[in-house]
Amino acid sequence: MKIVRPVYPEFAKETRVQGRMSLVCFVGKDGKVKSIEVEQGHPLLIKAPTDAVSQWEFKPVLLNGEAVEVETTVNVDFRLPKVQKNPTSGAKCLVDRQNRKVG
Repeated sequence: MKIVRPVYPEFAKETRVQGRMSLVCFVGKDGKVKSIEVEQGHPLLIKAPTDAVSQWEFKPVLLNGEAVEVETTVNVDFRLPKVQKNPTSGAKCLVDRQNRKVG
């Protein structure tokens, strides 16, 4: 599996925008992301996780020994520290996901 981590957008950090981005990804039989739909999230945070997740490569999911396409939800959490001297330091981006068979 290849994972490219999203980079917290500078303007979003400067304007203190944070929150969860939920992306629905369709993964082909070869394990590559075929398409991404944004399910929820702040507009300033959309580009970073979409660009990163589009580069992901998954281990193909097998069903009865054959590769199948899957739909997976990827959640990316953008969080800023509660107390900070520098508003752009210490920003975090956390990723989790869930798979579902397509079709």
